[in-house]
Amino acid sequence: MSLKPIEELARKIIVIHAKRCRRLFCVLPWIPACARELRDAEHLTTCMERINLVSTEQARELSRLNNRLYECVLQDEAKPQQDQVVSHVIIKADVRGSTR
Repeated sequence: MSLKPIEELARKIIVIHAKRCRRLFCVLPWIPACARELRDAEHLTTCMERINLVSTEQARELSRLNNRLYECVLQDEAKPQQDQVVSHVIIKADVRGSTR
């Protein structure tokens, strides 16, 4: 009985294993980058799901009244800007003796 076929088989297994290891070492540096890209894509998807596009005039007016409307229109389509009062503050000061 000859050990030659077993030695050849062992050599082939070693060569195949070495090729697979080389492929693995070529791919390993890309794994963290792919994981980061996947995490960023999931974050972007979550953020985009939070965006609500207004489709009716009633919803637009309601959002505008609640100061929840962010309009992205062209400059020539935009309405003239008005200073809108969102809230007010009352300031009280004690002026007795302030001239001294």
